[in-house]
Amino acid sequence: MEYNRQYFIDKFSAIPDEQWISGDLHDENTGASCALGHCGVRQGNGGAYKYTPEAEALIKVLTPKSRQDYAIVVNAHFVTDANDNESLSGEQICDESSTPRERILIKLLEEDGI
Repeated sequence: MEYNRQYFIDKFSAIPDEQWISGDLHDENTGASCALGHCGVRQGNGGAYKYTPEAEALIKVLTPKSRQDYAIVVNAHFVTDANDNESLSGEQICDESSTPRERILIKLLEEDGI
């Protein structure tokens, strides 16, 4: 399977807003997940994240071309920033009323990611 920008637009468009969360991978009570959680990322022993090929592809899609040479774990923040609506500097990325799903889709529709 080819994980490209259109794949993720189609995938995330089909997941209802109520199945999305910010600030964590998964909510065990509701079954909701963030973008990386919807791509199968899990937290392993010692707190390290285990990235699936699908999650790695999402990170690459949302990483600007100038940062493509950095490690997946370094660039993962481009996904979490959009999902959680907060950049590394603490600034909001999108309108504060937007949902995690809407923010990820906005970033996917941009030409070069975040």
